[in-house]
Amino acid sequence: LRVGEAIRLTRPDVRLETSPPVLHIRETTFHKSRGVPLQPTTAAQLRRYLTLRVAFRYDAFADVVFRSEPGPALT
Repeated sequence: LRVGEAIRLTRPDVRLETSPPVLHIRETTFHKSRGVPLQPTTAAQLRRYLTLRVAFRYDAFADVVFRSEPGPALT
């Protein structure tokens, strides 16, 4: 997973309910998409992060997963 791909992730791209959990990476090199499977420990930490986003109400600001507090998406 490239840094730029992680920064562009949106909430619908994070599929933690699948087995195995995956990140749907859109518009990669050559304009393709791919799924990146996650290790269970990584998925658990991502679930924790997303739960905290909801608790702090950051999810209402944007669909982007990784964002500054409470500013725009990371660059």
